[in-house]
Amino acid sequence: MEKILNLKSTKKTTDSKPKQAGPLAEATGSAMSRPLIDFSTLSDDAHVRLNQFLPGIIPVSKATVWRGVADKSFPAPKKLSRNCTAWRVGDLRSWLASRPAA
Repeated sequence: MEKILNLKSTKKTTDSKPKQAGPLAEATGSAMSRPLIDFSTLSDDAHVRLNQFLPGIIPVSKATVWRGVADKSFPAPKKLSRNCTAWRVGDLRSWLASRPAA
């Protein structure tokens, strides 16, 4: 009985190639705790995408942002193309300035 419990699976994988991390994996690795861009150097008319200001500049989840857009407590994004939605930096700065200090 003891011999059966100590056996481990010896199944080998057939994939001998090492997995390579793409640019997205590299960009999201340690950058998740800080913004991917320098927000302070952008003009108010610049646009940033959601993953460029979450969670570094505005520490909330994506769901919270979209819930805020729906109930108009967070600035609405602009649709730049079919697959690109972005927020004006000036709108985000105004929203941040209107929030009470923590």
